[in-house]
Amino acid sequence: MIKISEFIKDKRFIKLAACVSGLVLASAGVVFAAFNSPKYVSGYKASDNAAGHSEDMTDKAAWSGGVYDVMFPKEAGDEDYYISKPDKSDEAAEDEYSEYANLAVAQVDNYVNVRAGAGTDFEIVGKMYDGSVAEIIDSVDTDDGLWFHVESGSVTGYIKAEYFVYGEELISDIEKYIKRYAVVQVSLLNIRSEADIASDRVSYATSGEKLLLADGADAAPIVSADGMNWLRVNYSEDNTGYVAEEYVFVEEEYISAKSIEEEQAEIQARREQEERAREERLNAQNANGVAEGNVNADKAEDTTVTVVTAADNYSTNSELRSAIIDYALQYVGTRYVHGGQSLSGGTDCSGFTCYVYREFGYSLSRTPSGQYSSAGRSVSLDSIQPGDIICYGSGSCTHVGLYMGGGQIVHEANAKKGCIVSDISFMNILGARNVID
Repeated sequence: MIKISEFIKDKRFIKLAACVSGLVLASAGVVFAAFNSPKYVSGYKASDNAAGHSEDMTDKAAWSGGVYDVMFPKEAGDEDYYISKPDKSDEAAEDEYSEYANLAVAQVDNYVNVRAGAGTDFEIVGKMYDGSVAEIIDSVDTDDGLWFHVESGSVTGYIKAEYFVYGEELISDIEKYIKRYAVVQVSLLNIRSEADIASDRVSYATSGEKLLLADGADAAPIVSADGMNWLRVNYSEDNTGYVAEEYVFVEEEYISAKSIEEEQAEIQARREQEERAREERLNAQNANGVAEGNVNADKAEDTTVTVVTAADNYSTNSELRSAIIDYALQYVGTRYVHGGQSLSGGTDCSGFTCYVYREFGYSLSRTPSGQYSSAGRSVSLDSIQPGDIICYGSGSCTHVGLYMGGGQIVHEANAKKGCIVSDISFMNILGARNVID
């Protein structure tokens, strides 16, 4: 498979076979959208540079933001077309480097070990479960085959390439590798058997705990008869219950590798939840609802949300917007990590906007397409303000950044550049989202 980043730097020609409905990239095996009429992309203007061609038309072919001249038939009647990359500066070519070029997703039955070196004799440093997202740092050819040096979550190590799916084709499926959690905002939150305040308590969660949403991307609040909104969550490996939506915020994360220590911590957390559930089952069997010696059964749910967001500290939206940009700019120079969950340790474009806004009390989708479709409201480019999210791509949203004002954005660009300040028009703009007002 040819990576887009490599293709953009390449001077080769790709032969196109002209079909009735459009042009097919025969040698690359990629089909472009049908060209029923001449189309222009990004303003390049081609000239008649093929012998025997006199028709006044310009076709363009766009590939991941790169634009390629269509060379007309070499001879009259020849139905073969050729495309080549227009001359561009090194800086422009680097801007076209796709942040998804080195994305990889584990496809295994359960998990695959992450090792300290490229071989099965090396120490196991973590595990990548099915669907875990990783950034490919480099690759190593061994007698045993190709190994990838990857980074995922807090884990860096080596996995055999055969356990991954990777490349640009993953862009359209990236939403599949997101998990959604309800993060508890109160000191104690009851988990109930039904979406009803009067239903039995089956367990409970404490401040900061993450409860996996049972319905994933399709999770939507269930409204009870008294008007309360409820979310269905997994409170143990095999059990689900309901929590009141007003006492949690929803967080999205990529599935990532786990270190040995992280896995042990998760196992312990699951054991604690299982023990809580066991206690609640014992309570239910007791006639008066309280098992002897159980100190948690009669605890009332804390209904006071104690979280005070940074947004509350500003008297005007203009001040808040300035504070958001000031906060974001301190991370310029940090590295890009696809699926990363830390601003200081590194994240990707949508992680950057998501985590910056989280600091100010806002909950955003964890993917570019999710932010483009659901973050705040859509605004026109002539009315954008500092802090608005600028969405980029060709057809679908594949990149986002924070507008700073003055025609610039701050964003996690890609693995080559990390977090930088760029001109707002560095790639094709799909739209803008106002999250604040």
